[in-house]
Amino acid sequence: MQIKILLFFLLMLLLLVSLPSTAADSYRPAAFIFEEIGARSTGLGGATTALLDDVTSLYSNPAGLTGVDQYQTFFDLGNTHNRDLFGSFALAIPFQRRTTVAIAYSGLKLDDRYSIPVLGNDNNYHTKQYIKSEMQDIAEIGFGRIIGRGLSIGASARYTKTASTDPFANYDGLFGNIGIRYNSAVKGMVFAATVKNLGGKLKGSADPDIPISVSAGFSFGKLLSSINYANFAVEGIATEKHDLAVRAGAEYWWANYLGLRLGYDGLAREKTGNSYGGTFRGGISVNFREMLIDLAAVPARNGLRNSRLEASIRMVFGEGRRR
Repeated sequence: MQIKILLFFLLMLLLLVSLPSTAADSYRPAAFIFEEIGARSTGLGGATTALLDDVTSLYSNPAGLTGVDQYQTFFDLGNTHNRDLFGSFALAIPFQRRTTVAIAYSGLKLDDRYSIPVLGNDNNYHTKQYIKSEMQDIAEIGFGRIIGRGLSIGASARYTKTASTDPFANYDGLFGNIGIRYNSAVKGMVFAATVKNLGGKLKGSADPDIPISVSAGFSFGKLLSSINYANFAVEGIATEKHDLAVRAGAEYWWANYLGLRLGYDGLAREKTGNSYGGTFRGGISVNFREMLIDLAAVPARNGLRNSRLEASIRMVFGEGRRR
């Protein structure tokens, strides 16, 4: 079984380096598809393919849903470069002994302000400001299933729709994501890989392609003392429209009540057509008995107004999974 798992990850790494690279940038109406959802994921730089095993793994790797043993709900709210608002809701339900199902909705409201020169009655050019409003809606459904000792698989379907005041920026499309995850509980290591945006074609005004993305990585957890714990995660990610990039994140937990994290998103350097991602970001968590509150911040880079603030709440309730 372990040989098959290693062969699978070697295949994922081969896909990472073999995806064609072009000079095209991610266009803004579809840019939210590439963004992390959840303050914990944001604070970790998006390096969550192997790390997450709760309801938010629906967004990063649906195979991680098998770590959900109770009902979990998730709420997320954020603000991007002072104008754009986004929010998410998700629900995960353990089903039978080996399966977890989850549903989610995400929305993003954009108000893109731009200026163009206009010739006035005085035969001089004047700057006139315009506002392009845009709304993106994303609905997802997925599942994770345990298929062996420490090994799980997952799949999800995502429908996205963009409505804009720009007649050439209205799209909708259905995509698929698949993932695999292997948890070596004895060594504290987790290996995982995903393939996202399968069938990536938006239909609408211009029919833009959504590039397939492939990510593979690992996470490692270590108990530093009786009350100190640390997680580390590293992954490589590539898409058809960008070169191979590295994401990395680390978080420290004190007594399982307070968490601090720092992340690096190498993909942010490639997303020149998407002003959302800063390269470095950080976050903090406060964990109560059945509630986890996460906060994250992405600082502006290159002097642009693209800072990002995000807050998430995850709640656990109900009886545990019957095993």
